[in-house]
Amino acid sequence: MARLVLHIGTEKTGTTALQIFLRANRKKLAHHCVFVPSYLNWPRSHGLLPVLFADPFYPNKLSLSVGISSLEKKLDARQSILARLHSDVLANPEGLFIISSEYLQSRLIDKESVKALSARLMEIFESISILLYIRRPHDCAYSLMSTSIKSGSCDLLKLACNDPYVQIVCSHRDTIDRWSEAFGERSIDLRIYNKRLLKEGGIETNFSSSYLKNIHGLKLSGTGINQALSHHQMLLLNILNKYTSGNTSLQKLRSLVVLFIEKIQIGREGKDRQYQQSYINEFESFYRASDEYVRAKFFPEKDTLWE
Repeated sequence: MARLVLHIGTEKTGTTALQIFLRANRKKLAHHCVFVPSYLNWPRSHGLLPVLFADPFYPNKLSLSVGISSLEKKLDARQSILARLHSDVLANPEGLFIISSEYLQSRLIDKESVKALSARLMEIFESISILLYIRRPHDCAYSLMSTSIKSGSCDLLKLACNDPYVQIVCSHRDTIDRWSEAFGERSIDLRIYNKRLLKEGGIETNFSSSYLKNIHGLKLSGTGINQALSHHQMLLLNILNKYTSGNTSLQKLRSLVVLFIEKIQIGREGKDRQYQQSYINEFESFYRASDEYVRAKFFPEKDTLWE
């Protein structure tokens, strides 16, 4: 049977860049028996998969856009999607399949949801690798805040280390335990998203060197995709958000201004200096036990998990 690489995130670790890379090379990859399913809400991420397995089910913008408005419809859609995936595998029994969605990590937050996903995928694939990139928690929180401002938020407060959503994304031990219990510890392919990875070609090169190493001439998506704003850029965009909030007629213009603000480099060279040491210390203290567990278990050769 075929193999599956299930890329589950985490958020703010170059997931968008990897998904753009997979989309740009999808046809060429198929010629080498590497398949990126065209459903599951592709061509963005395969965001429909976590919708189909999240429990309890709450209709959201994505689910409603594909007609999933109730638990019954969710179960019907799950069966239909899995049947289609199974059909693709039967047609390509030696193939490598790639599914990518950071929302698998951040939406399937209870063990039973992940176990339900595991049970169904193990019926289809001979082997499954759970690919997980992790990032230093306070860097991740900063990037989450940047994304929130880009999306229209008017709240420029720094995300706290104990913010519920930040904990979901940054408590790496919890994520690893949840997915290891469902898929097996050997299935976890854990990688650190940091400056070294970016200098060595980014997430696309890192991914390709392991899973696509015999395929040459693939198009890279380039650098700077969905890059975090500097503190000065966030201040500027926050002012814009306050004046355009709730005004749908200005949203198209706002989107163009966001693109412009992303292009200008104000404050970017000093972004790291916007962290107060006390803020960093709070994060390091809060996530120390989780980070040390990950270091000792997966990177025992390192003195510290983060460079």
